Amino acid sequence: MTNNFPKIKVVGCSRITFAYFAQTDTKLQTLAIENDETILQRLLLTNFIDEYLVAHYTLTITLDEASSKIKERVEDFIEYFGGEDCTYLALLDITPFPNNLPLAKVHLITNQSSGHTIDELSALWGNTVTWDITPFEDLLAAYTLGLQSVKTGYSDYMFMNNLQQPKTLYNGKAFAYLDKDDIRNCDWEHTYQFFDPYYGKIYAYEYVNI
Repeated sequence: MTNNFPKIKVVGCSRITFAYFAQTDTKLQTLAIENDETILQRLLLTNFIDEYLVAHYTLTITLDEASSKIKERVEDFIEYFGGEDCTYLALLDITPFPNNLPLAKVHLITNQSSGHTIDELSALWGNTVTWDITPFEDLLAAYTLGLQSVKTGYSDYMFMNNLQQPKTLYNGKAFAYLDKDDIRNCDWEHTYQFFDPYYGKIYAYEYVNI
């Protein structure tokens, strides 16, 4: 007799844990909803959600540089924030500029301060640099839009260093993880269902600790 209920996959992202249950005899691997945008969201949640307001830099770059020198430019600029010791996530965004100017931008969030003024950073970057304190939801929206703009036409568009990866566990280890840290006794819980073309009906839970 096949033991086909329940199978569970848990993805732990700092204060938010995602749990997926399905009645299947197959281990839950990659779900249909787990696309590039989902992976990006989980990276942001795992590394930057502990601060609700995040310092978000926007670096202007020409489209020519975006297609040929973007990795080199970002790595050189990060040296002003601590280089290899710096935790950061940078993403190219080619969403069209006003008046169709031949420009793109790079979103950058990091756990380090450069010690430079914004004018000094603009001079070091060689183009306009701006920054603001961004609520997490707005940050996620900006990064998602940027990802959608580049993922079909560029090979180099996301750059990161020292980021923690979400914890992904299955079945017995997943149940133990939920019980050990008392994750289901959380501040807020969201439940929903969706259909996966391979695994069938999925029962999804989001456990949030504020």
